This record gives sequence, structure tokens and C-alpha cells, in this order.
Amino acid sequence: MQLRRILLALAVSTTLGLATGCAQDSGDASQGAAPAASSAAPSPTVDLKADTEAVCKAVVAAYEAEKMEFLNALAEMLTASLDGDQAALDKARSKGQAIVDRITKAVNPEIAKAADPKAKAALEQFVATVAKMMTAESLEDPEFEAALDKAIADAGVYCPALKE
Repeated sequence: MQLRRILLALAVSTTLGLATGCAQDSGDASQGAAPAASSAAPSPTVDLKADTEAVCKAVVAAYEAEKMEFLNALAEMLTASLDGDQAALDKARSKGQAIVDRITKAVNPEIAKAADPKAKAALEQFVATVAKMMTAESLEDPEFEAALDKAIADAGVYCPALKE
């Protein structure tokens, strides 16, 4: 189990090592439906790709701003867990949760603006799943690891930088 935790931490650091760019080249055909015929002037259509890229950039920026503190808190949690130091684990978990709360507070308003409901749902799930890393149980749970992999893959369809 210790190796799994270390590997999970490395996977997370890679995931949160959000370098740059959110260029979307996924071939997603969700660029919007054709406007319905109407006698009224057509309303402007939303460019889903550009909108998703803007949301993605905001999400990446929020994680990038907190990346080092998040990874430090996760490392402290892992160390405390491996040492069996419950007080240090609780302290690290609390520190990590504060960081996750800041990230969530920063990204939720941006994700709420997403015009593509599939991108919005995938990014919301990514944020919620990453937030669960701050519980000691999730660091040893193969189901959590699978959920994290899925959340990264699903969000990565819309925001490739989340997969890097």
C-alpha cells in the first residue's frame, strides 16, 4: 500500500503539473446545434471550443497557483500516514483541505460559466475528485484511484493540460 500511495502522489503531481495551454484538439463534435428557423433576429451563437478553452485556462491557472502548496500538503499527508503519526496527518489534511477549498472557490465560478454541459460536468467531477485526495482513505483505495484516472481522462478531453 505504501508504494501505491507514493505512485498516486507522483501521478497527482504530474496531473497538477499543469504546464501551459489548453488547446483543444479532441475532435469533439459538440460545437453546437444549428439554429432553429425563426422570424426573429438570430441570437449570437457561443463558440463552444473558445468558451471551453477560456474555462480551461482559468482552471489550469487556479491549480498552477496552488500547485506547490498542494503537493507539499499531500507529501506531508503521505509522510504522516507512513509514519503512523495521526496528529501530523490531521494537520496535513487540514492544510490540504484549506488549499483545496481555495482552488475550488477559484474554479467553481469559472466552471459555472462553461457553455458546454459535457465540459462543465467533466471539470466539476475533476475538481470534486481531486478534492477527495485530502482524505487518508482515498490514498489507499483502488476505487478512488480508478475514479481519479477517469476524472482526469474525462476532463482531459476538454482540457488536455489536465492530462499532461
